Amino acid sequence: MYFSEPAGEGLAARREWSFVWGYGHYVIFAALAAVGAGLEVAVVWAGDHIKASEKGVITAVAVPIAVVLVMLWILHAPMRRTAVRPELIGITAALALLTTFAAPTLGVAGCLVLLATLLALLIAATIVTRSTGRAGA
Repeated sequence: MYFSEPAGEGLAARREWSFVWGYGHYVIFAALAAVGAGLEVAVVWAGDHIKASEKGVITAVAVPIAVVLVMLWILHAPMRRTAVRPELIGITAALALLTTFAAPTLGVAGCLVLLATLLALLIAATIVTRSTGRAGA
């Protein structure tokens, strides 16, 4: 999804965004690293090596996923024509955050599957949007 929108033309037309574009990637990289750390927490939790609530474990994964999605939208906003529709990113980020409240009911594994499903649906919607030519303005 990140590479679905070429940035060169948008940044050339709006050079004032280059600072945000460049340094905004630090947030994306940190959030991606945090997703990995959150998944590590989930694995260690599953092995009964740490005592944490299911909600806390899922929060360690869901919050960084939401940050990556929001930053994806922010960094691609200057392009004016995003391949990924902003409303879909917002909905997916919000639903990812809401999975933390489902943790006591679904469990850690169920919430991780739910998060993966949400991301897969976002990718599928992006592919369908691109193939039908209905990208956001």
